Amino acid sequence: MAISYDPPETLKAFTDRFGITYPLLSDVGSPTIRRFGILNTVAEEAVGPNKDDPDVAADVLKYVSEVGASERMVGIAYPGTFMLDPDGTVTSRHFEVSYIERNTVAQVQVSLNGSDSSVTGTRVTTDQVDVTTYTTDEAVAPGNRFALVFDVRPQPGVHVYAPGAADYRVISFTIEPHDFVRTLPVTYPDSEIYHFEPLDERVPVYQRPFTLVQEVVLAGNMAAQREMRGSETITINGTLDYQACDDKICFNPVSLPVSWTVALRPVVFERPGRLMPSVPFSDRPALKTPAGASAEPLGERALAVVLLVQDADDDPDDDDDDEEDDIVGVGGGRGGGDEDDDEDGEEEDDDYLPPGWSD
Repeated sequence: MAISYDPPETLKAFTDRFGITYPLLSDVGSPTIRRFGILNTVAEEAVGPNKDDPDVAADVLKYVSEVGASERMVGIAYPGTFMLDPDGTVTSRHFEVSYIERNTVAQVQVSLNGSDSSVTGTRVTTDQVDVTTYTTDEAVAPGNRFALVFDVRPQPGVHVYAPGAADYRVISFTIEPHDFVRTLPVTYPDSEIYHFEPLDERVPVYQRPFTLVQEVVLAGNMAAQREMRGSETITINGTLDYQACDDKICFNPVSLPVSWTVALRPVVFERPGRLMPSVPFSDRPALKTPAGASAEPLGERALAVVLLVQDADDDPDDDDDDEEDDIVGVGGGRGGGDEDDDEDGEEEDDDYLPPGWSD
């Protein structure tokens, strides 16, 4: 479900307009957002007495809007996702450094549960490994953070080298430079130590099936959106590099070329309650900002400020429901789309927290 500071009637119109099938909870006045500690205080500061402070202006660009802040933005949350278990305990949180960037639901699921995608993959088989690669999402919007996934299965008796293996080529992935794609560090699973008896050598390797996750971010600033306008897809190219050995010999290093093409979908350019006809991404007009006006696309970005697994009143016997007292629900049913319900996740803390947060 998603929580927003918009009133119920606004969320109802937005739900009907876009066919949203999961609950949208209205937090008018942002009391629940405040209790969760994720109120975007930069928005309020940007319309206060310090609005002309260069540091405040820099924070606005990063945390609020490229075109500046306005009074109607006061009350928004730092965008993020909380993962809850069936008992209502927060098991992980995912917050973005920039307001423009948003994790896709599929990317969050993969980051928590490993290989878990409905997207059809491409399989490559060599003498040493079987590799199936796919994207977490078939379609992405500007600003989306999604992932390129590699399910790797070494052939029987074969291992490939893991991070920390000196003098060997560690399995890795390299993306060709792309104007609109930023890469994040590859996520490696735990390896095991292999003892190569002829040299009495112990090195970290993968001998069993494992998954590599390469997270990427599609640029979401307005300049990038203008450049991508008219395009229906985006293609990412790269190479998977590894060196494999068995218990007798080490094979030559291998570089496998790989490529993914994902569809581009539009960002919702209207704020809930200020709806305009739906236009495909390739046909979107250039965003024009009159002098002194704010035309930042807020609909998709301001709507899903918190994602939860459970309904607020899921446990009728739970007396500790202060954090949901002021929330009004709109919509319902199964999850779907980019602000969908997520499944349970394992314990995990993201490094980034909203300003003012601490562990």
